Amino acid sequence: MHLVTVADASERLGTTTQFVRALIHRGDLPAVYLNSRALRIKPADLEAWIESRSTPGAA
Repeated sequence: MHLVTVADASERLGTTTQFVRALIHRGDLPAVYLNSRALRIKPADLEAWIESRSTPGAA
């Protein structure tokens, strides 16, 4: 399974890494902790978060 870094997720979302880390720490975006400093995100979880934020009819 390929996991996404916080930097990759922030690039995909067009946001900062701090924003992605805040989503993770609030529990809004699930993450895998590889150790005390390294976080990774499952691509399916990132896509689900994007879908949850999409408005009906948005492309």
